[in-house]
Amino acid sequence: MLKLFRQNRLINSLIRRWISFSRRFFDSLSKKWRISGVVDINVSGSTFKMFSKCDDGIVNLLYYGQDYVEKDDLNVFLSLVKNDFVVFDVGANTGLYSLAVKAKDPSATVYAFEPHPINLERLDRNVQLNDLKGISTVGMAVGALNKVINFTIPSNDQISDTSSAIDEFSKNSYRGEIKWKQIQVKQTTLDDFLIERSIDLVNLIKIDVEGYELSVFDGAKKTIESSKPFILVESFLDKEKRTYFSKFISDFDYEVFFIHNKGIVRGDISRSDFPGLNFLLVPKTGLSHFIPLADLEKIT
Repeated sequence: MLKLFRQNRLINSLIRRWISFSRRFFDSLSKKWRISGVVDINVSGSTFKMFSKCDDGIVNLLYYGQDYVEKDDLNVFLSLVKNDFVVFDVGANTGLYSLAVKAKDPSATVYAFEPHPINLERLDRNVQLNDLKGISTVGMAVGALNKVINFTIPSNDQISDTSSAIDEFSKNSYRGEIKWKQIQVKQTTLDDFLIERSIDLVNLIKIDVEGYELSVFDGAKKTIESSKPFILVESFLDKEKRTYFSKFISDFDYEVFFIHNKGIVRGDISRSDFPGLNFLLVPKTGLSHFIPLADLEKIT
């Protein structure tokens, strides 16, 4: 029957137009009909629950199957998770990466760092919704020193994906749409956190700290040297950051792989024609154990 319809030029044309219109209509409707309540989220074949009260844009995108800008990054990150991995989610927000890791591999141990109090409340709620063991939420910033720092959050105490220890970074996000305020939060270093929690090895780290990533690296050098973890980092690269990461790659014997919509490619972080965003730092000692990279690095 469908074959007969497709062979009829008029019917075929009408159905194509109806499908196209329907997709545009429902895409438009989903942007206005934001998620309120608990929904199932599926990522890379694993399902977990997340809560929103019309305020978590990531939940909207994933639930409605719309384009999520970090989908490829998340899939790459999850492909690295192996049995009994210890994972640090630095800048956990409302918990997407942490929840996805545990949904994929319940044997993983996850430490989710989130200093924004409202984000942390939502993160804790999402962890409880899934009745997950092995996720420890840490309500602290991560940086170069143990101290109390100023941290910028929305003045209306809403969840936020651009709260930062760098005041101007937050204020330049959603310019004019959000009013901001500063609060004080405790900050730890990853090096000291490992000692305090008696953690021997970290296998995988995600760093998404809205411009504060160099400070995180400065406080994690002993951890990186001893553990040689895979590191997914978000960074808008400028001259200072290119110089920093170029030295890091040399000093710690790492390779860098850029993640973009065409795949993953081994890259040169010093090149000025790549603006940055998310990239993967891989220890050279780990390349032989990460089979997907051997194939993915051929993608151009």
